[in-house]
Amino acid sequence: MINLYKQSLEICRSLGDRHGEGNSLGNLGNVYYSQGRWADAITLYEQSLEIKRSLGDRHDEGNALNGLGNVYKAQGRWADAIAQYEQSLEIKRNLDDRHGEGTTLMNLGNLYQARVQPYKANQYWQEALTKLNPDSPEAKRLTKQLDNPLSAISPKQFLIGCLPQIALLIFAAVNLLRGHWLLALLILLAWASFIAIRIWRVRQGKA
Repeated sequence: MINLYKQSLEICRSLGDRHGEGNSLGNLGNVYYSQGRWADAITLYEQSLEIKRSLGDRHDEGNALNGLGNVYKAQGRWADAIAQYEQSLEIKRNLDDRHGEGTTLMNLGNLYQARVQPYKANQYWQEALTKLNPDSPEAKRLTKQLDNPLSAISPKQFLIGCLPQIALLIFAAVNLLRGHWLLALLILLAWASFIAIRIWRVRQGKA
């Protein structure tokens, strides 16, 4: 597949076909992204983005931005990923590209799911479902995921989300065993405050 896209890229460049060149760069970026070759994927997406912008091809510009967002998300570069997704989302909305809009919303939901923020993830996924064709693979996958939201959170992500609470409880237990009752009480109060704030954020849609 890589060789095929590389050959396509060479042919497009030799013919001066800028549109085809941009597409080939984007396709190569997709392959490198799937292989975890982040730096190579970013370079190709950026080159494709530059060409698409120079041609005024807003649709594929949005696709390239979405590709960049996927790579940044995979790297844990949350702010960079959100910035790319939001630019892509704005373009898709302006073009009235409902499938593209739904796909980008789905990706934003996946990002917040990776950050162990299920409430925000579900918000984006629910909105994505209003844009996607119900018969599309993306919509079917989202529907199944929303029917069982806990299945969307891996054990590793769940553990990471609980680490602050676990650490506080362990610290409190250690101090209880040492007879430091007052300190243990203060720690438990801090833990209770943490839980209360978390519940409030969920209710406010900020979790």
